[in-house]
Amino acid sequence: MRLKLCFQSEKKIILGKGYLSQLQGLIYNLLDKASANWLHQEGFKHKNRFFKLFVYSEIMEKGELKGNNFIFPPKISFYLASPIDWILEQIVKNSVFTDEFQLGNNTLQLCELQTIKSKNIDGEKLKVRVRTLSPVEVHSTFISPEGNKKTIYYPPIDNEFSKYINLNLRKKWEILNEKECPYNISIKPVNFSKCKVRRINVKGTSITGWKGHFFLEGDTPLINLAFDTGLGTRNSLGFGFIEEVRNDRSNS
Repeated sequence: MRLKLCFQSEKKIILGKGYLSQLQGLIYNLLDKASANWLHQEGFKHKNRFFKLFVYSEIMEKGELKGNNFIFPPKISFYLASPIDWILEQIVKNSVFTDEFQLGNNTLQLCELQTIKSKNIDGEKLKVRVRTLSPVEVHSTFISPEGNKKTIYYPPIDNEFSKYINLNLRKKWEILNEKECPYNISIKPVNFSKCKVRRINVKGTSITGWKGHFFLEGDTPLINLAFDTGLGTRNSLGFGFIEEVRNDRSNS
């Protein structure tokens, strides 16, 4: 399921360039304390890795960049999605019964909350066009011969981009279904020249992601899951939120 959360302030809302981490803080504060602590410190385990299984978009309203800050209008909104019912149920409950919220140094009030049903695309295999509402990032980390930790971020035209997105979605499916995933998808940009690279500093780490329009093709269970969990990694930091481009769907 998805939520659209709208907040308002008495004045313009000022957030730093790396405001995705501030949105993450707001989301955790909307969970019950014990649940937030467990999800933040642990999460859902897959072998030796942990997943948070939620994803959120950037702020939908356009912000004016001044120095190191974005200046947004007094009313802002963003989307949040998860396949885990209790995550969204707690956020809805605590949003409705809380008078004020802190987002960075801004005091906000909830002015609208919409619930949106999860995607339930029919058919065995499909090709769907999507657009990103937050950057998609795909990376791998290794230790160099000198003993230094190195991170490589893959662009959408690299085969590793599609490979790792598929593997990531398979792991999420296995967490939810407790068995080996029999499904696969691939992803490619509709037009790479129109994709935009985004480098975002989050908690002192520079992360490279990509925004644009993409084709997802393959088994529908993974395509449906991508809308609830996001594409790529660092979804719980606001990376990989997508929406379908309407009327651009075909059977594979």
